[in-house]
Amino acid sequence: MAWHGVRIQRWRDLAHAGPRARTAAVDMDLAWAGGSVLALPDGGTLALEPDAGLQLPWRTRVRSRQGGERLHLPGRTQHASLKQLLQANDIPTWERAQLPLLVDADDGEVLAAGDLLLSARLQQWLVERHARLRWHAPH
Repeated sequence: MAWHGVRIQRWRDLAHAGPRARTAAVDMDLAWAGGSVLALPDGGTLALEPDAGLQLPWRTRVRSRQGGERLHLPGRTQHASLKQLLQANDIPTWERAQLPLLVDADDGEVLAAGDLLLSARLQQWLVERHARLRWHAPH
C-alpha cells in the first residue's frame, strides 16, 4: 500500500514502512577508484572511509545488478550466488534492486554489493587499511 510518498508492505511476515519505493532500479556503470565520494545516478553515494584519498588497488566499476552474479565471501572456499546471499541475509527485495555492485573491471569479480556483502579480497584489503566501504542508499 502506498500514499503520499510513503509505502507499507509485507515482507517475510513483517510490515515494513518507508519512503515509496522507486518503480525501477537505475541502470548504472561507472568507473570509480575510491579517493572521493561517488555520487550514484539514483541519488545514493559510495565512499571509502576514512577517505583521506584512499585509492582502490584495482580498476573498478560500480554497476547495477544484472543477474547471475557470484561473490566469494570471507571464510568460504567457494563463490556463492549473490541472489542467494542477499536472500540468506534477509535483504529486502526493494533494497536488493537498488544495490550498487563494485566490480573488478579486469576480471569481472564482484567485490561488494553495496556495503552489505564484501568479497574476501576487498574485506582483507579494507582491514589492512583500517577502512570500510560505505553505501548510502538513495532517499
